[in-house]
Amino acid sequence: MRLTSQTLLALSMLLTAACGGGSSISGPTPMPTPTPRSIALGREMPSSGSTLSLGSCGFGTCSRALAYKFLVTFDVTIRDPVFRLRLTDDDGTECLSAYQLDLLPVIAGEPHIFAGQTLLLSTTPPARPGVGIPNCEPPFTTTTIATELHDTEVTGPILLAQEFAVTYHWVR
Repeated sequence: MRLTSQTLLALSMLLTAACGGGSSISGPTPMPTPTPRSIALGREMPSSGSTLSLGSCGFGTCSRALAYKFLVTFDVTIRDPVFRLRLTDDDGTECLSAYQLDLLPVIAGEPHIFAGQTLLLSTTPPARPGVGIPNCEPPFTTTTIATELHDTEVTGPILLAQEFAVTYHWVR
């Protein structure tokens, strides 16, 4: 039996109809571009070089002068996110810190805002807020904001970290 071009065309049309119509075969499906992991500094924060005040918060020395806001994007969902913020001096000593536990998950690929206003004066040992010897005595200057994203446990692995060169002068 000899196959002619007409026979091949008829056979091709029959197979196409039997297999569900005119779908064409294409190459492999491209992988989606992964969502980047990032922490961005909010624009509403005081400008670098600002002088900010420290005071008593009833449980130690703290500041409510720095209303902070960070936009976090992560490529997988984090069900119980914890955001840690540390302000350090030129030597890397942690002078002020804050923790933010969020009841809402960080959804994969969607921006998530961590915002707050209270920073505690960091002490050694860091047993409880306001207890211990202050790491930095006012007046002092911080030059770096270090941020960390954790899942549930602050002592657990750091999922994402970012540092920002921002200088603040702290006074009582």
